[in-house]
Amino acid sequence: IRIFCYDPHTDEFTWFQHGFPKVNDADSARVDHMLLGSDGIIYVGTVNGGFSRLDPQTGKVENLSKPFPGGRLSGLVQASDGRIYGAGNAGYDEQLNGTTRLFAFDPKTLKLDDLGPIFDPEIGTGAYNIHMLVEGDMGILYAGENDNTWRSSYLWECRLT
Repeated sequence: IRIFCYDPHTDEFTWFQHGFPKVNDADSARVDHMLLGSDGIIYVGTVNGGFSRLDPQTGKVENLSKPFPGGRLSGLVQASDGRIYGAGNAGYDEQLNGTTRLFAFDPKTLKLDDLGPIFDPEIGTGAYNIHMLVEGDMGILYAGENDNTWRSSYLWECRLT
């Protein structure tokens, strides 16, 4: 899968001979989510859990990591603290709880922090697949879950401490 750039002023496409990084040989590196950061760089999560960034001016792609063992990196948001938050799906555990984890990436230092699972101990369950992250008031992240085959999907409130 190759990337391209479209210029609406000239109505022309530029096709690059590369795509996004693969996490293994069988990976097609299909895009799951893209986010335009405040630095003008596009941050990308892939279906197999890869995390990279694309400079739209040059077409250069930089592999940032595979933050979690599972696939699907479909939730990305840049919060008011400047960091990019992402949610990665790692599947189900033995109790059929989702094992999605949240991470924070600092575009300036390139530091990626695993913030742990999206899990509510009061109800004893975790998120399966987060497809959308948004920031609300006071730095609270809201995570929209989907594709949970064992129960209705939830809207998760993630309070960062």
